[in-house]
Formats: sequence, structure tokens, C-alpha cells
Amino acid sequence: MTEFVEHDKINSENLQNESSYQCLLKAIMSDGYNCDPEHIEDLSCLGLDYKMDYKSKERGIFASCFIGLNRLPGSNEVIYIKPKRKDVNYLRMFLSCLNCQNKEVVNALSKIYYIDFESPAIKLDSSLFELTPFIVSHFVTLVQAIIKRGLKYNYSFEENNLNSKIKGKLLIGQQIKHNLTCNQPQRNYCRYQIYTSDCPENQLLKKALVFCKHYLTNVGIKELSDIEHTLQHCLSKFQNVSDDINVKKISQIKINPLFKEYAKAIKVGKIILRRFGYDINNANKMIDILVPPFTIDMSLLFEIYAYSKLIISDPQIEYQAKGYYGTIDFISKTNKVLIDAKYKYQYNDNSYEIDNIRQISGYARDKKLLKELGLTEKQCNDNEYVPKCLIVYPLDNGLKSKECLDINCKKKPIEQFTNFYKIGIALPTK
Repeated sequence: MTEFVEHDKINSENLQNESSYQCLLKAIMSDGYNCDPEHIEDLSCLGLDYKMDYKSKERGIFASCFIGLNRLPGSNEVIYIKPKRKDVNYLRMFLSCLNCQNKEVVNALSKIYYIDFESPAIKLDSSLFELTPFIVSHFVTLVQAIIKRGLKYNYSFEENNLNSKIKGKLLIGQQIKHNLTCNQPQRNYCRYQIYTSDCPENQLLKKALVFCKHYLTNVGIKELSDIEHTLQHCLSKFQNVSDDINVKKISQIKINPLFKEYAKAIKVGKIILRRFGYDINNANKMIDILVPPFTIDMSLLFEIYAYSKLIISDPQIEYQAKGYYGTIDFISKTNKVLIDAKYKYQYNDNSYEIDNIRQISGYARDKKLLKELGLTEKQCNDNEYVPKCLIVYPLDNGLKSKECLDINCKKKPIEQFTNFYKIGIALPTK
């Protein structure tokens, strides 16, 4: 396995052999290769791309903001792209994102990571990266949202040997076997429908919750103590639900579009069950030795983490505001500021990336966004008016994460441009 850091250049010398590099280059140049997809599951080989690096002014194959584990196309060589900062606690970042109740954020959480169960698993030391806590914490939060709205009820068939009454359909074969041959003519073996919460969808959720409980009990990760309490609360609401559901029944579950919360929870629940191979004995720390190929979008993770801190100091912060030109990460109607999160450590220096400046400048001239910002018609049409633009970036030191991110404090101007500012956010450390 060859290790790289996000945004590293991939050289043929760093790989096991020259043929692996040539196969990768050929794959990147092919039509089917996708390094910037709309959905993370369509991403090709961790987003490796042949491009110009603005910092080194070199052309070549570079890693991007995706981390994870995968095999290079055309060869069996395994590549692991790790985070740039070893001491950053990415699990705590993800847990902070889970606390956001914004609808757009909830939808985006499933796009942060992707696990390819169709490909063979790869051996990875759990000290390098633990994937399972991400999935478990996400699933428990989704189930918690379902419980707040109430569990789904559905009609389910039940068979029972009733005494002195008939309900539903009399099962002739079972009636003869259990009653007539045993001289119990007063009993009737019937099959009937009941309206219950013990339906396949809830059975899957409970089974996945039981797996999560077993996993958390074994690994003892301190960051997940709150998740453990939430999980216990969730399980208490499934007392009348069985967890006896087999793989075939799980594959046959179809989601009713009226229950959108169930669609997300069942999708992640299936990931958990596959992660443990449908065997509860695998729900322990050793499962992270064999890991299926996975991808984590660090740029999106940082974006939502920044939002979780911004919204504490300014509840009027709007996430994913749509304009004519595109969609900006955040807008602050209170402070009349356009805000974009950039997962780039270079902003710790006096440098900047001109493409970022051009992108946000385009947002600042989008009249739809300016109206969303709360500007008057006169200000929107005033060619001399320049709204404030702010770039949020990760701090390059090991400072502890603050409870909130106040854009009125410690923002620094980007001197080369009018009304452009930047503010660093400290990431949680291990």
C-alpha cells in the first residue's frame, strides 16, 4: 500500500512500478473518468486528476480534497490518501455537523462519505483511520430524527392458533396439523393482518441499532459517549419491534416516498449491517482491519463544520443560498456578508488562490444573491457598491476548537482586493 497526503503530487517513483502510473494516467484521460461528480459514489479513484498545480506551477497527477482507500485502475496497487493534519480529530468534526438541523445539511451528510462494498476489502491498520464510527454516529442521529416524528406503522401478517374464534383466513393445512389431529376442534389456526410498528423497516433499524450498541460497547471511543446515550434512548422506543429479520427480507424492503427520513436511515442501516457482514460477532474494533474501499470528502466535511460554528453566533446564517450564477456556501443577512468555506491551508499565509477570488466575485455580482442578502433594489443596481466577501479556512495550528465562529471578530482583510476578508477556524484535535 502506498500512502499520500491530500493535494500531494502522484509520481511514478512513489508507486510500486511504472506500469501502475501509466495505467492511472490512461484511466484519467479516458471519457469515463470522473474526478468532479455531482454524487460522491460516482467519483473515480479518490478524485485523482491530471492538472496544473498553482503553487508549484507544475503539471501532473495530483490528489484533491478527498481522502480514503482504493485500488488504482488497471492495477492491483492500493493507494491510501490520508489527511494533511494528523492531529485533527475528524470524528469530532463530523459529530458537530450532526448537530445541525438544517434540511440542506441533513441531505449533505450522506454525501460526505461513500463505501464501495462491491469491491474486495483491503487490509488497513485501524490506527490510520477508523471508518466505522462515522457511519454509526450518522445512523444513530438519523434514527433519533425518526423517533421525534414517531415510528412508522404498517400492516403485517401474523399467524396464530386462536381459541373459539376465526380471524382473517383459516389455514387448512395448519388447522389439520395442529388442531384436528390433536383433537382440539375449538381452536382455529388463522392468518390475519395487524396494524403494528413491528414492520420490516423498523426491524432493520432495530437490528442495525443493536449492532451499533455492540460495537460501541467494545470500542469505547470517548467522543461517542453522547451517541451511546442517544442510542439507548432510541432502542427504548423499539421495545415492541423485533430485530429478527434476514438478509433476503432486508433486500426486499421498498421505501415509501412519504417517509423521507426512513429512506436515509435505511440506506445507512444497510451500510452498517454490510460493514459487519450481518454478523453481530464482527461488531468490534477488529472490523477496521479489513476495510472496503472508501472515500471521504474533506472539503464538504469542513464546509458543514464551519456552518455548525457560524450558526451559533449568527442564527440568520443561510446555508447553500442559490443565485443565478451558482450556489454559495453561506450568506449572513445580519452582517450583509457573502461567505464561502475553503478547505485550504494556504490562507494561513498571505497567499490566496485567484480562482477562489474570481468565484466569490461572481457571487458578489449575482443580483439574486444580493436580494437574498437583504440589499435594497438601489444597492443591487449600484455598479459602485461592493458587498463584503469572506473566506473561511482551517487554521494551521493545533488550537482547540471554539464553540462558535463570530465573523465580526478577528477577520483579516485580503489586502489585494476590495471588501475581501478571511477568517480562520480552529479544527478539533485528538
